[in-house]
Amino acid sequence: MSGPLTFGYVRVASARPAWVERWRQRILEHCQREGLTLDLVFADIAVPSTQRLRPAWTALLDVLTTHDASVVIVPHIDHLSRTAEIRFELQAQLAVLGTAAITLPRTRTRLDRGAS
Repeated sequence: MSGPLTFGYVRVASARPAWVERWRQRILEHCQREGLTLDLVFADIAVPSTQRLRPAWTALLDVLTTHDASVVIVPHIDHLSRTAEIRFELQAQLAVLGTAAITLPRTRTRLDRGAS
C-alpha cells in the first residue's frame, strides 16, 4: 500500500555526511511506520542556518512544483533554520506550493547537534 508522496529535507551546518545518512534513514523509517511514500531526501551539507540560498532546498522547491506532495519531513525544525525569520520564510515557500514541513517525533540523540 502506498501512501501520500513525501519528500525529506536535511540541513547540517558542518560537513558530516554520516549524520545526513542517519537522518535519511530515520526519515525513511518514519515514512514506513506512517504509511507515507518517501520519494527523496534533499540534503544541504555545510550550510549555515542563516544562509537563505541553499542548493538542495532550491531543488526541493523545484521538484515540489511538478509533484503532488503535501508533506516534507525534516528531522527537527532547526533543519530549516534556527533563525525564526528565515524559518518562517522557508515554511511560507512550502505553503505557496501546498506543502507543509513536519518534524520527526523528538528523541534526543547526538544527531540533534548536527543542525547548528
